[in-house]
Amino acid sequence: MKIVKNTSDFKTEELYKLFCLIHKHIAKKHKLGKLFGWEILRINVAKKNKGRYHSGCAYVGFAAMLWAKKNKGSNMHLSVNRKESIDQFIHLFGHELYHSYGYEHKDYPNGMEVFVDWEINEIKAAFGQELTLKPEPKKRTKPVNTIWKQINEFNATGRYTVWKCEYEDSFYVCDEYGVRDRVYIGGAKATLEYAKDVEAHEKKRA
Repeated sequence: MKIVKNTSDFKTEELYKLFCLIHKHIAKKHKLGKLFGWEILRINVAKKNKGRYHSGCAYVGFAAMLWAKKNKGSNMHLSVNRKESIDQFIHLFGHELYHSYGYEHKDYPNGMEVFVDWEINEIKAAFGQELTLKPEPKKRTKPVNTIWKQINEFNATGRYTVWKCEYEDSFYVCDEYGVRDRVYIGGAKATLEYAKDVEAHEKKRA
């Protein structure tokens, strides 16, 4: 068995350990033996953002598992969100693993669930009471518009100031009396550089 892809909020190494314990429990306590095809079982675990807590699908029986491994790259898919409890995870994987054994829903021992409470507790006793969540990804903060910061600093200290044109997507420079420079510049950065050059030139003249 191999987890070929895991985009869920749970750690791959913990899921691998849990899946192995569930398989061992079914093999021994349900008297099904080791899954014929355990070595070719390939699992995708995806993060589910909408809808019910989880869903899953698996190819039924060895022949279908082998075909899916060769043609799809995986033969079981589990979709879970970060609110998933370990009990739900055990039920989900056990349900899909029964498909890998060759069972259809009509053949399941207890409706479509394969475990009763004491079995869930036994698996948790061997594994632990909960799964570890991966840290939530840091939210990307919007970068500070540094050009406007530079313009504000220039306007606060310089003789000339930079302003955005009211009617066009362009900028202009005003002198100390508020008179617009006759030259219009296309962008904020270019206008700021122009204003700095004008001010430097005026300082040299003085």
